[in-house]
Amino acid sequence: MSNSGHEPTVKTISEHWSDDKLKVATVMSFETYYLVQMSSQQGRTEMVQYNSLQEAKDRAEDWVQG
Repeated sequence: MSNSGHEPTVKTISEHWSDDKLKVATVMSFETYYLVQMSSQQGRTEMVQYNSLQEAKDRAEDWVQG
């Protein structure tokens, strides 16, 4: 049986890099919310969900600067 509904899509909105390029935060939209994926060269990866695009972008900036 095939799925006649639409497939959920993730769209990358922006990427935020630390000055030394050791951290990156990617802001993505997914359905009705936004995701921030935070990764570092040390192998740490975390994903956080937000309802507001501005909150997601602010978190991404804070993380790469911190």
